[in-house]
Amino acid sequence: MSATTEASAHVLEMLRANSTTSDLFPDGEVWGLVHLADSKPRGWSKQQFAGHLSDLKSHGLYAPITAAIGRVKLER
Repeated sequence: MSATTEASAHVLEMLRANSTTSDLFPDGEVWGLVHLADSKPRGWSKQQFAGHLSDLKSHGLYAPITAAIGRVKLER
């Protein structure tokens, strides 16, 4: 499954690059823990970033944990 826009794909790359862990789940998917402040592209508003996180979430590529931390699906 892929992101729907180039901007969302860019956010996905940023999330993956900044993930701090790699966890294998029972279904075989690998997810990483990410601090969102480290992944927001420079010059983007919080609202822009949140919109793309929502897009990624709808595609099963991102899952929020708290307002500052989330999980990103990593490529295998």
